[in-house]
Amino acid sequence: MEVIQPSASFYPSMENIPTLYGDSITRTIWRSKQSLDYAFLFYYCADLAQFYIQLEDDIIAEENYLEKISEFIRNSEDWAILEFGARGFIGMTYRSEHLKLLSKFVRFAYWTMPVDWTFRYFNDLFLNGKSHKTKSPIFKHVGQFSSLDGQVRKLEDINDYSEQIGVHIYQSKGGNPKAEIKTTMTEIVRPHEITNPYGNSGQFWSKKVQVGDTIDIIFENPTKISQFIISSGNSQHPADILYDTELLASTDHSCAKYTLLKTFFNSNIVKYNFDAAAGYIKCLQLKILSTGHDELNRPTWLIVSEIAVLV
Repeated sequence: MEVIQPSASFYPSMENIPTLYGDSITRTIWRSKQSLDYAFLFYYCADLAQFYIQLEDDIIAEENYLEKISEFIRNSEDWAILEFGARGFIGMTYRSEHLKLLSKFVRFAYWTMPVDWTFRYFNDLFLNGKSHKTKSPIFKHVGQFSSLDGQVRKLEDINDYSEQIGVHIYQSKGGNPKAEIKTTMTEIVRPHEITNPYGNSGQFWSKKVQVGDTIDIIFENPTKISQFIISSGNSQHPADILYDTELLASTDHSCAKYTLLKTFFNSNIVKYNFDAAAGYIKCLQLKILSTGHDELNRPTWLIVSEIAVLV
């Protein structure tokens, strides 16, 4: 075991660091320093072994974890990141030859986003769209207390992947029916576009939500739907959810006339089951009836983590 500590000169001044995503200055400084901590760690570890795996002291490992990891590495090709955890960056694995590049990338973007987002963008640099992730997590993160003062996490449910940023769990294996996805919300956190949650990965994140805003799904062909699911918010931003919201449907080819299916109230996961008499749906619409505010009475943003249309 080695204990390492960067010198104070490694860290830039954070006196005038910009705040993003509605984060407080305290949280912004905390996550920015965390990114720099990892940048230092990656560079230090670059020449120590063939692979690097991200672990912490508050995890539980499956039996025979080393054999399972070795087998997964042998069976995986063309990867920059392997994932052996349920969510976040626990269990992220890299080739050591990439660590210095990863260190520079994290240091370059240290204040712009949380470090577990930076990890995923690093994978995109290698043009690896495929996620190399074990079917069941080998490492379970059970820590309850965050290093950010006052933050207490719920113990992680090993079967719940819904909070992992960018990962979709509700869509069918073949994906959603072909459709055009639109929204009236135009002030977004890029690259979190409205098409992401309907596709096979990614999320939508709007910085401004107003009463009357809509999310519209226009199917390429009228579709017989069995269930509609939309999840919003995540563990880092639990208030960025759908508040009072209407779900409407149209069987009209021009989508000029909508029928109200249901109204939902303050829901991070919305599910609606269609009955057999619903017919073929051309358009679905989510309409915002009210918006939320945080503990400082600031308007909350909106994260749509996933949209699933099951046929």
